[in-house]
Amino acid sequence: EVIQNFKKVWQKAGSVAKKTAELEHLDFLILSLNIEADLDGEGYKPNKDLEARISELRTALSGMRKKLKSQTTVKEKPKTTAAKTKSKPKPKK
Repeated sequence: EVIQNFKKVWQKAGSVAKKTAELEHLDFLILSLNIEADLDGEGYKPNKDLEARISELRTALSGMRKKLKSQTTVKEKPKTTAAKTKSKPKPKK
């Protein structure tokens, strides 16, 4: 569906230069996200089609989600264990 929408818009309003710029932008996003998520991407391949780029972008975004989720989980764990170890106040006599 995403690919069909890209193609539909390009048919109506896209020049060859704009299409090339969009594909380069997708490549940039894929490479950047793969680096940030510590994933090994396939590297830059200028002759990939739109479908391959969209698939790689989804993979890169999924990797970032997993990395962010694991970082959030690690940050939250000390808070929950700290709450459990707090001592209760002594009752007044």
